[in-house]
Amino acid sequence: DTIDINRFRLIKYLDPFGDTTFNSLQFDDLLSDFKELEKNGQLKTELLTDIEGLISECKSEVHAYIKFYGD
Repeated sequence: DTIDINRFRLIKYLDPFGDTTFNSLQFDDLLSDFKELEKNGQLKTELLTDIEGLISECKSEVHAYIKFYGD
């Protein structure tokens, strides 16, 4: 099965070849996107659990960012 990436609010902006940074104003939408992936069984649960935990942890911090490194 392929993932229709365009149905997600923020995950669709992940650049597989470059770095993508999300700020604290985006954490709720980012968390929702990853929960949706988990619900649909699109990725390994352990990986999603780790990412969701990181997002949740960062939500309680001031001036926090989450960065995904491409390639």
